[in-house]
Amino acid sequence: MAHLDPLGVFQLIDAKLKTSPHREQLSVLRRRLAGEVTGVPELVDETLAPGFALVMQAGGARRVLGRDAVIAAARGSAAGLSWAEADDLVVDDGVIAGHGRLTDVGRLRPLSSPNEQEDPSMAVNGIGALRGADEGLNHQIADTFATVAESDLAWTEKIWGSIARVDGSLQVNFGLGKYHNRGIIDGFGGVSRGREQWTVRGSRELRSAPEEAGVGPVQYEVVEPVNRVRFRLEPNEVQPVSFDVELSGVTPPFFEERNLVRNRHSGRIDVNVIRYHQGGWATGTITVNGETIPLKPGEWFGFRDHSWGVRQSVGLPPADLIPGRGAASHSVKGGMKWTPAFFTKPDGTSYETAIFLAEGVWGYSSAYVNQADGTQDRVRTVEPHISYDPRTRYVTGGELHLVMDSGDKRVIEVEVPGDSGFFLKTAGYGKWADHIHGTWRGKLHLDGEYIPDCSDDEHLRSLGQLRDTPIRVREGDAVGYGIMESLISGVWPELGLTAESDHLVSFS
Repeated sequence: MAHLDPLGVFQLIDAKLKTSPHREQLSVLRRRLAGEVTGVPELVDETLAPGFALVMQAGGARRVLGRDAVIAAARGSAAGLSWAEADDLVVDDGVIAGHGRLTDVGRLRPLSSPNEQEDPSMAVNGIGALRGADEGLNHQIADTFATVAESDLAWTEKIWGSIARVDGSLQVNFGLGKYHNRGIIDGFGGVSRGREQWTVRGSRELRSAPEEAGVGPVQYEVVEPVNRVRFRLEPNEVQPVSFDVELSGVTPPFFEERNLVRNRHSGRIDVNVIRYHQGGWATGTITVNGETIPLKPGEWFGFRDHSWGVRQSVGLPPADLIPGRGAASHSVKGGMKWTPAFFTKPDGTSYETAIFLAEGVWGYSSAYVNQADGTQDRVRTVEPHISYDPRTRYVTGGELHLVMDSGDKRVIEVEVPGDSGFFLKTAGYGKWADHIHGTWRGKLHLDGEYIPDCSDDEHLRSLGQLRDTPIRVREGDAVGYGIMESLISGVWPELGLTAESDHLVSFS
């Protein structure tokens, strides 16, 4: 059931009636229902097709409104009907008081069986609700796509993307998380320009549009499977930034090793996630403070990943579990590097390296050299030789030394070309204000902020080091680009990192 305010209902109507010649009149109608203007054009009568229906919900009671009642309400002449006092309006794909099932934008069709008058989220014998995805031949379990294989509340499916100019001066980030067993979907879109960062976050109830890959202005689209995807942050009232960017792969997507972590205290599986990623070139537009920047071919690159499974830091932690290690006055010496990068050889062919190295207490690694024909060559060991800014601990450059399974040694040179780098803390990777991944914020919630200087003393202590840093890479005569996420904790005298620069920012 999709709960929408009056404006939202008629925005949906408008979207469904893109071919209507009366869009301007529909806009006035939406404003009338929101109480912004009085009166409504007569042409609305022609625009709402026979069989159209809405549901009004107020005080827990629901009421089916046919076409005539909607028009009367828009004119302010519906007896006993107060839009202003309604909790919300409902466009419902479930059962409406036994009258029928609403489809499209409220077209009524008869109920096919008495069972449909029960919980609309469940079909007969505990089968999940039917979704559009169920029409395909892709089922993996004996249930519908409304159901996942396990009931863990931490089950998550995530989309991530990062697009940057090759000189590192401007960058956009995107993310979407679907928490199936929590009934929540949330996401973010943001822009990093030097030390500035704008972030827009959204969260909604999944049932409002169970198959839509988006939250408010944050929208995701698969343009061509395993090759092209589209990230959009539509113009919004939260921050003066928006973008519409398409990423095209230079190699196929590649899987990383399964990330499997068992809790040392309880024995529970805390993390069981699989992930694939893909890098390539980007086109589109970015708008910041009214200025629109075109993404010219060959000047913008990016990466995206798609992961699913049980993961940590979803929702508030239960208060009655065995406590873990408490906050320490000093951090354990360790580090993390996640860095996919693609390279182009002089002959025009491409390959990529994909490094995920978690040292110290994390103890996880996944490293491959991936070829354009889809084959993967495993890296036995990775030794980072990375330099850091001694105050911020941001990566400034260095090398990654690889030893292949074959025994061959390879060296990847890393350069940071600009000051941009999107900080993931504002996107919910760790608690930020009252935002936590997968937590219910209402039927639809949008917020965000602008940070003029992410590197000042205040924000170093809240944002930490975890950011998507655009990098330029080289291996021999092959050159390319990548994204590096980095954390380094503890005291490293050999790297110039003191206790004073270790701000112990939590990302869990």
